[in-house]
Amino acid sequence: MPFFVGVFQDIRPELLDEMLAGVRDDLAHSYRRNPGRRQSRVFQQIDLPTSFIAISEWDAEEDFQRFQASQRFQRMTVQADPPARIERLHRLRSFARMAFQAHCVACIRLIALPEHGDELEAAILGSIRVDVESSPGLISHDVFRAGAQAGQLVIVHGWESLAALEAFRTDTRERHGEILNPLLTSVERFVGSVTAVFSREIRPVHP
Repeated sequence: MPFFVGVFQDIRPELLDEMLAGVRDDLAHSYRRNPGRRQSRVFQQIDLPTSFIAISEWDAEEDFQRFQASQRFQRMTVQADPPARIERLHRLRSFARMAFQAHCVACIRLIALPEHGDELEAAILGSIRVDVESSPGLISHDVFRAGAQAGQLVIVHGWESLAALEAFRTDTRERHGEILNPLLTSVERFVGSVTAVFSREIRPVHP
């Protein structure tokens, strides 16, 4: 059964270049170093380039735990200042237009009132999902539950452009707000670009 994990991290500006180099080196050598990794996507916030989100899929939790215990990962995340937030994710929905590439990513964390966790998930996976996946310019749509209980979601949208994302927000803000606002305690938004990608199914071609 696949294991998903999210890493949410803010980097000190003077360490940004080192962090980016480390991430790209890690993914470039993942076939050899971390054969249990299926895929990873690293997003960098557009308006705050020291803020990152990484979403990874592994064959099993044990594969990620070996990676998590490595000196490289510990130094870059757990022992960083400030330390990264690392969360187990449970994927509830995945949709992608495989022939296209996302150039803009929106990540949203929704936390429901305790009594509305199930209702929040039903809304996100119901009428709101239909709105999202029928929107022009959408490339991918993933919905994750953070933790074991309903009520905290991490949603990742890939878009062909920032303009497509803004058009979606303008079109849906009012009606989605009417559904979601009564259910929520907090909303965190992140708009970023795709900084690094790894997929075990796509091996690099060397000349």
